[in-house]
Parts: sequence; C-alpha cells; structure tokens
Amino acid sequence: MSEQKTPVTAEQIEQAILELEQHDRKYGEFWVDARKISQMFKDAGHLLREDRERLWDKFSNLCEETRTEHEELMQIRQLGSFQQREKIETKIHEAVAKLNSAENGADIRGAKDLLNEALKWLTEGVPVEHEGDHVRMFKEDKDVCWKQWRDVNDLWKMRREEMWNQTFEDANRRATAIREQAETEDPYAVLNTIKQIQSEFKTLYLGRAQREKLRKTLNAAWDRANERIDQIRSDRQRRDKVWKQRQMEHIDRWQALIAKNKDVIYRLEQQIIELEKDIETAWSDNFVERAQNWIQEKRNKIEDIQKTNAGLEEKIARVIREAEEDNQTPVADETAPESSADDVERGESPAVEPQRDDTAPEESSAD
Repeated sequence: MSEQKTPVTAEQIEQAILELEQHDRKYGEFWVDARKISQMFKDAGHLLREDRERLWDKFSNLCEETRTEHEELMQIRQLGSFQQREKIETKIHEAVAKLNSAENGADIRGAKDLLNEALKWLTEGVPVEHEGDHVRMFKEDKDVCWKQWRDVNDLWKMRREEMWNQTFEDANRRATAIREQAETEDPYAVLNTIKQIQSEFKTLYLGRAQREKLRKTLNAAWDRANERIDQIRSDRQRRDKVWKQRQMEHIDRWQALIAKNKDVIYRLEQQIIELEKDIETAWSDNFVERAQNWIQEKRNKIEDIQKTNAGLEEKIARVIREAEEDNQTPVADETAPESSADDVERGESPAVEPQRDDTAPEESSAD
C-alpha cells in the first residue's frame, strides 16, 4: 500500500511566495524556486477557491514583475554593452585614421597608444563617469571589438615596418656617405659629423636591427678617421721636434722684451708721479685737465704692456714645460679622440683636435 503525500496547505504556499519575494537570487534560480511553488499549487489539497485565486494572483504578479524587471535590466545591460563597444570602436577608428595619415614615428607611436588604450578597455572595462554605471560587455560585442582590434594591430605592424624602412633608407644613405668621406676628407670634420649625425639618429623611428646596421657603418667611419688621425699625429710629431727647437730659441728674445717692457713701465710710472705733483701745484684748470688725460693715457699704456708681458711669460713657461716632457706636443693638443662611435651613441662627445700655429709671435715692446 503506497504512502500518500501530505496535502500542501495555503499557509505553506503563502510562506513560499513570501520567501520567493524577499530573498535575492539570480534570475535562473528565481525560476527554479518558482517552478517549485507552481508544483505546490498542483500538490495542494482542496484549497478554498478564494485562497487559491488570491495566492495564484500574488504568485503570478510576482513572476510577471520579476520578468519585467529582468527584461528592463537586460535592456540596460545591452545598451551599456553597446555604448562600451562604441567607445572602444571609436578609439580603434582613431588609431586607423592616425595610421592612414602617419608621416613620422610619432604618428605611429600615437596610433599604438590608442590601440593600447582600446586594449586596456577590452580587458579591464571602459571607465565610467559615475560609480555603479559599469556594465559588463556582452560576448558578441566584445568579439566584434577584438576582431577589429586585431585587424588594426596588424595594420599598425605593417605601417610601422613601412616607416622603419623609409627612415632607414635615408639614414643608411647618409651613414654610407660619411663612411666614404672618412677615406678622403678631413678626419676631424668626419668625427664631428659622426657625432652630429649620431645625435640625430637617436631620434629616428627605426627597428633594432636597422639601428645596429647604422651603428656598424658609423663605427667603421669612426675607426677609419682615427687611423688617418694617427698618421697625421705621426707626421706632426716629426715636425714638432723642429718646432720645439725654434720655440726654445724664442725664449731669449721674449725674456729681453719682458725686461725692456718692465723698464718702460718704470719710466711711465715715474712720469705719472711727476704729473701728479704738477697737478697739486698747478694754477691752471686747463693744465690740470690735460695732465689728468696724460696720466690716464700712461696708465692705459702700462696696462697694455703688462698684458703683453703676461702673455710672453705664459709662452715662456709653456715652452719650458713642454720641452721637459718627452714625446709631448707643445702648444697644441694633438691627441686624437680616445673614443669610438659607440661612445658617441652613449652620448660621450670626443674632442676635435685644434690646429696649431707654428709661427712664433713677434711681440715688440711698447715705446
């Protein structure tokens, strides 16, 4: 004999409806519980007609309200998802426009920045103006955005490669020309040109392999220019021996000039003292004014002679010092730059050798 089910009462149905109404749950879970209540109506015993109608109306209204709220929520979510898709698509379209009009590396980088921003929105969500506005994108909207992003990213790679090749073609032509100049033109000027062009190349929009090719070309030019400078230095060292001997011969003449100039200074100072005494006893303003002018002229001449002597003394000291240094070039710094194009790439600027005047100065004493 089978066990009979206990009839469901009106109170049980009403309590179940109340719990369905009060408890938050996912939309699918709501309908799972709703189906259970619907079954309770079927399992109910002989409910009073008015109770059945009252409970069924309450249950039906709750289900309808839930369905309506869910549809409204889905519409809001769909609209929010579409709005996010529009924002991402706008950012991607901006990247396309920048790529199509790109004229330099900055434009290519700008397009990548736009793509990166779109990618961030795709993975993290579009920023919202107000808290609580964020809605997750629907899968179909996100899939559309992903396809567009990948297509434009491929376009970016292609345009970047084109820009790299275009920039490299011009840069390589300039680097090759410098390499040729290192064979025939002034090696010091070549080193200067390499420094300048290296500074320019740092800002060019190029790939790593292309930069390496340019670096090798410039290094070859740098090394060749330095080889020629070494030869120039060797030639100059031979001339320096003769030049140094001639400089030593000038010392006696310079020292004589210094002594003569000091004597002139002494006489001028004595003349100034006499003029100052004359001013103290002068009766004529006109004479005082002329005497003061004479004094100023003599002081100016003394200053000029002192400068001349200082220059001569400096030259004497320099020649003596350099003559005592073995294998050193006097006066001019004839040392070739101890650096390479690698140094230039790191921002280290090699010095350019100054030219030396081999002619000894012919200073004369002041009259």
